[in-house]
Amino acid sequence: MPGYVYKPERAYPYDPAQARQLLAEAGYADISQFPTLTYTTSGYGDVGDYDAALISMWQDNLGVTIEPQIIDPFLFYDELYGGNVGHFYDSGWCADYPDPQNFLDVLYHSGSR
Repeated sequence: MPGYVYKPERAYPYDPAQARQLLAEAGYADISQFPTLTYTTSGYGDVGDYDAALISMWQDNLGVTIEPQIIDPFLFYDELYGGNVGHFYDSGWCADYPDPQNFLDVLYHSGSR
């Protein structure tokens, strides 16, 4: 899209040691005391490779347990708007046509919700 420039320096740094430090400062020096988190995605069957990799990285690098919750795609947004998707979720949106107006109108129009 016109005006979009990827800036890798704006990405979050990969720093598991700092993440563990922040968890300890939040009262979770013993990570076994950290609650299991729920990750919600839409689909059928099992989580996909991308989701499985994210869940595995949280477990392997931080010791945080993530429980996947898979919701039927036709019910996903009803559950999302009802507040029934757990701690975090994934969702996606791509442009219907390659122009910023496709996003700006939907997100920032005076009648947008």
